[in-house]
Amino acid sequence: MRRHSAALAFDVNALEAELALLIDRYGVPVRAEITDLRGKYGDQCGDRIRVSRYIADTRNALDTVRHEYAHAVADRKHGSKDGHGRLWKKLAAEMGARPSSRGRGMLVNVPLREPQCLRCRRRYLPLARVPRRARCPGCGHRKITWTAIVGVRFQHSKP
Repeated sequence: MRRHSAALAFDVNALEAELALLIDRYGVPVRAEITDLRGKYGDQCGDRIRVSRYIADTRNALDTVRHEYAHAVADRKHGSKDGHGRLWKKLAAEMGARPSSRGRGMLVNVPLREPQCLRCRRRYLPLARVPRRARCPGCGHRKITWTAIVGVRFQHSKP
């Protein structure tokens, strides 16, 4: 499993062991990476599973690995492109994952980012969508970038 250099709130060895058991049982090899996913726990594409480094505990990280591996098995072994359909739910439950499309708990220490004008340094709301060719309302400059700000965002999902 490719690791991120910063300290994690979950046990990477437990994730590696669980993934090895799943691969042995279902026969679908995948690569796992710990990445900077900020808005979700993980995702799966082809032979790769990505897990957010911001997951708060090992239980949710293990559930994410099982969830994404169920997608890999449904897609690569059974040819299913049905997302969270019946086959995926069956596989996820069989693997010990919650057969739901959303994680529970929270993501911790997610850095906030917000759009900022490069000329006048005016900042905008972090949730605002800034088009590529947007002009700064303050100075009219066309170069706007996303910058990190001091602070963290705690994301809770419904139980």
